Amino acid sequence: AESIPLHLPSSLPAHKRAEIIVPNLDHIEEELRVAQASDALVQLRLQLTKRTYAARYKGRNICSQNHYTRFRELQDQVENKIKASQLKYNVARSALLNLRGPGPWENSLKELHTDHIRGLGEHSLRAEEQESDRQMQ
Repeated sequence: AESIPLHLPSSLPAHKRAEIIVPNLDHIEEELRVAQASDALVQLRLQLTKRTYAARYKGRNICSQNHYTRFRELQDQVENKIKASQLKYNVARSALLNLRGPGPWENSLKELHTDHIRGLGEHSLRAEEQESDRQMQ
């Protein structure tokens, strides 16, 4: 059921929407997409917080190869969730762009690139993490 494509108004060309869809269905999808983008940003913040605290924990507490391997699996899970949140946000934003077209709403829901995603104080944590990785090898 999750793989069945939904043909929402944003997936239709703008000139055909008026002929095909039920009145106000595009407005309902807009509300859905704004909520989807907001939810994705909340999830992204949560995962970035996890990544930040995990890196701090790793630097202070991981001392054996066995612990490092298990911890790496946890970090990989967090990274996958970060990528999923980014994808969910960008899909919602793209649908909004198809529905609304360019406009002032783009100031609050900007395109999210991979290089935009980083946690608080992550520059210094990455240096710590690289140092601890070097020490483990």
